[in-house]
Amino acid sequence: MELLFLLALAGVMVLGILLVIPTASFISKLAPYAYSNARVKTMPLLEKEEIIALAGAGLAEVLEKIGAPDAGKAESAIDAGLEKAWAEVMESAPEGMDGFLRTWHMRYELEGIKETLRAAFAGEETDKELLEKVLGEEAGELRTPEDIAEKLQGTDYGKHMKEALEEYREKGKIEALEKGLDLVYFERLREKADTTMTRDFAIMQADLANLRMIERAGKEAEGYMMPNPDGLPKETLEEIMEDWSKKEGTIYAGRLGDAEERLMDRIAAIQPMGAGAIMEFIYKKDKEARWLKTIVKCKNEGLKQEEIEALIGL
Repeated sequence: MELLFLLALAGVMVLGILLVIPTASFISKLAPYAYSNARVKTMPLLEKEEIIALAGAGLAEVLEKIGAPDAGKAESAIDAGLEKAWAEVMESAPEGMDGFLRTWHMRYELEGIKETLRAAFAGEETDKELLEKVLGEEAGELRTPEDIAEKLQGTDYGKHMKEALEEYREKGKIEALEKGLDLVYFERLREKADTTMTRDFAIMQADLANLRMIERAGKEAEGYMMPNPDGLPKETLEEIMEDWSKKEGTIYAGRLGDAEERLMDRIAAIQPMGAGAIMEFIYKKDKEARWLKTIVKCKNEGLKQEEIEALIGL
């Protein structure tokens, strides 16, 4: 009887050890995110119901919610709120994830440069403030895509700009300069993506960039695609170039933004108390900013609530 008791006790102890080891491992993986997650939970984030309510509210109520004195300053107020959220998240992010977040955040400046290049290409006014921030004090006077691209060669965005500029001069396609910028971004994003979740995110972002280029340029998109060996196969992209409806047979069926939302939902479900929660918050905060900008613009144009909801996909 005593022997049976000792065997049972030993079995319980072994079982306890087997349970403690994975639990301790799980806790150790989440511990670095505890402070960041606590910060994220205190940051303001509008629920979908609140966005719908703003779509039906008057412009004055929308501006009050944004914290803008008038419609002309609404976009700046929205951007400031988004930037504040990013700053707090990056400040509190654990070591190892902060590099990925800073690279992801780099996308805003990069998109601004691309918009300025497109404006210069169209002979429109460029973003003087952005040019001076990225390229230096005198850059605000640059007016042509070629001049801007030449200056970019001496910055963090300049790795592929020499080749991009040569192609632009040869073909006269602004997409060549945009590709030079995107290559830098996606190379860094893949480099900093060192977990399954962040790698999946980087793959999806490159796929979406390629699909948006196809949507914009059709068959001419082929020369401006991002390398993405783990994303959609080259043959599939070529089929989509020939027939946009072929996209419906991929994970990007429906609206392109829906695929991103599905991935972020999966990431949040896999790690609701770790990196997943941080990534989900940033994604939702960014989407909130885009929705608010659309609402203000639609209010200025006199659109009805149902029209606004359709535009923002609610």
